[in-house]
Amino acid sequence: MKFLESQQRKIFLAITIAWVCITLNRYCFTHAAPFLLLDPNLELKLTDIGLMNTVFVSVYGVTKVLAGFIADKNSPRNLLVGTVLSTSILNLAFAYRMGNLMFLWVLNGFVQGFGWPACSLLLREWCSGPTLGAYWSGVSLAQTVSMSFSAGVGGYITTTYGWQTSFIWPSIVGIIAIAAILLWIKDPVTEERSIAGSTSAFVSDILLNKSVWLWSLSDMLSRVVLTGFQELGILYLAENIQFSLLEATNANFYFAVGGVAGTFLIGFASDIIFHGERELVTLLYSVGVFLLGLAFFFTPYTQYSIISVLLLLLGFFVYGPVCLISLSVMEVTPTRSAGTAGSWCGIFSTLGACLAGYPLSYIISSYGWSQYVIVIILSSALQAILLAFLTNTKKLKKP
Repeated sequence: MKFLESQQRKIFLAITIAWVCITLNRYCFTHAAPFLLLDPNLELKLTDIGLMNTVFVSVYGVTKVLAGFIADKNSPRNLLVGTVLSTSILNLAFAYRMGNLMFLWVLNGFVQGFGWPACSLLLREWCSGPTLGAYWSGVSLAQTVSMSFSAGVGGYITTTYGWQTSFIWPSIVGIIAIAAILLWIKDPVTEERSIAGSTSAFVSDILLNKSVWLWSLSDMLSRVVLTGFQELGILYLAENIQFSLLEATNANFYFAVGGVAGTFLIGFASDIIFHGERELVTLLYSVGVFLLGLAFFFTPYTQYSIISVLLLLLGFFVYGPVCLISLSVMEVTPTRSAGTAGSWCGIFSTLGACLAGYPLSYIISSYGWSQYVIVIILSSALQAILLAFLTNTKKLKKP
């Protein structure tokens, strides 16, 4: 136990560094895209860039789901090292045009899909205890900060030195960071891994685990709400509250700012205030989404300042559960199937995001924005009900 406690900070730091490197190597394409179009040697069109993005996201999502099953049977440390090394090498190959750019970027999406399952499994096994929620939020927050850093520094480097540097500098950072991962992270030794991934373990630990189903369904609903606001929030402000596109975009920025705060605080709150009762703090967040959703959609006031404050608060309560649910579903699962549980929950998460895409857009086009409001409010209410069941189930299990 003393060894475990002495390793937690180093392991947390190494996991954070690895996840930041993966994030930097993923978002470099965003800053390079406009300059790729301007390079006459590449002969790329806007549709080519869009196709590369779409295929990357699709491959990344599928791999991320499958990687959890693989991580339970293999070394998560080696998977993480392999992910950072592979994505760094592929980005260098992209920068120097050592192959078809579409193939290289899609292959990058495949290898990056192994990153988060490996990180989450290492966090679950090495940093478990009264501060796991804080560690989990810390890694999630580091991703948000690295995205902002990439937008600022990466954008400047790309503009000044060319699109190739957008891929080169995160690759170099990733290769250097591998040393910290190798030195500070070790695979935990557990006898349960010998039967991880077996059919009997999957049935008993996942399919017959009521808590896994409740958390997974809750994650699906939280993704409907989050994606619904992310993808359609600006249009709602422009078409219903009559904001200009600039005002709508600026107001929606507060939703993201609130999300950063909500992600950071929910982990600490679940550890310090609620003593690991994650279903309770997530329930309170979901109730907050429901009440603030009612206030946002039905407020008679349309002043920019009031709408911005409501979006700030909504972002706080919407993003929090998205961060904590993936941890919670792994905590209610035996160690041998933790990665599988994360992947199982990821299926529902992806489904929720998909439901908030074309299906929700179709509902709006066919029946109007009032139905969009109903979907968001109803999703938050159903999530609160599921979490209430979770809270009640845990109480019944207590002696």
